[in-house]
Amino acid sequence: IESKHADYLVIGGGSGGIASARRAAKYGAKVILVEFSRLGGLCVNNGCVPKKVCWNAAHILEGINLSKEYGFDTSVSHTWATLKANRDAYIARLNGIYAKLLTNSGVEVIFGRARFVGPDIISVNDSLLITATNILIATGSKPRVIDIPGKEHFLTSDDFFALETLPSSALLIGSGYISCELACVFNTFGTKASIAMREDYPLIAYDREVTTKLMEQMSKDGVTFLPSSNIVEIRKTDEGLHAFFDNGQNFVYEKIFLNIGRDAYVDDLNLEAAGVQMVGLRKVQVDEYEATTNPHIYAIGDVTKKLQLTPIAIAAGRKLAERLFNGKLDLKQDYTNVPAVIFTHPPLGTVGITEEQAKAQYGDDNVKVYRSSFTNMFFSLSEHKELTFMKLICAG
Repeated sequence: IESKHADYLVIGGGSGGIASARRAAKYGAKVILVEFSRLGGLCVNNGCVPKKVCWNAAHILEGINLSKEYGFDTSVSHTWATLKANRDAYIARLNGIYAKLLTNSGVEVIFGRARFVGPDIISVNDSLLITATNILIATGSKPRVIDIPGKEHFLTSDDFFALETLPSSALLIGSGYISCELACVFNTFGTKASIAMREDYPLIAYDREVTTKLMEQMSKDGVTFLPSSNIVEIRKTDEGLHAFFDNGQNFVYEKIFLNIGRDAYVDDLNLEAAGVQMVGLRKVQVDEYEATTNPHIYAIGDVTKKLQLTPIAIAAGRKLAERLFNGKLDLKQDYTNVPAVIFTHPPLGTVGITEEQAKAQYGDDNVKVYRSSFTNMFFSLSEHKELTFMKLICAG
């Protein structure tokens, strides 16, 4: 069996892993990156990038639908397969760009599946052994599944980007940003979209008032919300996929997507051999410096319980490399007050803590909230109105 040694071994070629590998190589470290699939990770291949392309397409169509009142005589058709082909070609170009960036940075890329066989050694495809002084786990996440009758009919957000044509109807299980974003794309392009959620409002990690305003606008635009609805069974019938809920309701859909969260993608890594512990069964345990329970093994990005945002994974990976290979021993990622955008229609942007969190932290009497609500002038000529809502939460 062939063997290699690296100063820095990065497992996972997503945004965070690539950023950390390149920064370490910049300081002269011998870096090896192992990836079993396409370079770029979830964000590039099945997340932010293709999602934003679809959001752009829906945004263009929304503008066309409002153009008549502005004096345009527009009659257009749309071919989803063309959008998909162009989007896939764009992503393939990005895959190639990442490969060139890594090569130009001096990072050795090995394609294959990594598996720990000891605390500082991995096997790749059972044909190559790599030892390393420091190891980074940046393998990302995978869609969480639930075990119910008919679970084989579930699709995930990954499957959304493989659709060659749009379904006539779609059910999205889960009330997080993935379900809300996909529902808005479906709805804009004519698919009857429904969101089934445990709570009575979506996006429970965000400010309640803001998400309620978004739900009202999405409902007005045609998205159906099914509150307090937990799916318990799917049956395939001549009509389509029959979804049954614990509240007694049942509906038929052409496609059903499960978006209830994502778990660490570590199934084949054999973390026990490396002495790396998990938080529960779903995420890799790390400290404030991204170190796992093995002090020479680190983890960043979606594989951990920290913020699952691409720019954060990139920043954390670079700071880790700075600390390990450039002597900045106290450098670490700050995870507070990180801006985030949800690409719904309309989009939602936020930074800081929610009103509920602020009152719990500072007390009701020490929190003042400023609000502004209006209709953007863009919609002034149209019967269709879209709310703009702003909220500023102040302490003291």
